[in-house]
Amino acid sequence: MGPRPLAFSYMNKVFGVLLLLSGLACLLARGQAQEVSQQQAIHVAEAFIQKNGYTFKPAEASAPQYELFDADEMDVRAILKARRNSLHPKAFCITEDSDSWHVGFLSTRVNRSSLKASQQQANLAGRVVVVSKRNKEVRMAHKDPLFSHFKRL
Repeated sequence: MGPRPLAFSYMNKVFGVLLLLSGLACLLARGQAQEVSQQQAIHVAEAFIQKNGYTFKPAEASAPQYELFDADEMDVRAILKARRNSLHPKAFCITEDSDSWHVGFLSTRVNRSSLKASQQQANLAGRVVVVSKRNKEVRMAHKDPLFSHFKRL
């Protein structure tokens, strides 16, 4: 009986050390995951508004992501009709905080090509898509954007 518990104890220690090392490796790998870059956030946000029916292109999503403004409407076709061509397809401006990128899109009621430089710095009509820096989670912001605080693209 003497040798067996010793061998068993040794194997438990080896297994415990291997388990601890693999856990540390997972934590280090997760800590080293790269954050979403500004360019990636813009690409994700532009795809989001197109997929969810905000541009002139047809929506790709059969079930769009719902937002607060959709609360009164249950019919997907009616939601997509209300959204259709409401935003320009290209991002207009961007800002960030510690967790997210905030990508601004102008309303189609705004003709960007006719804006003077001073008007482009104003708080124009539009919407903001929020992209998480950690996992590319995307959502539409519900507050009116203050584009004067954003960096123009």
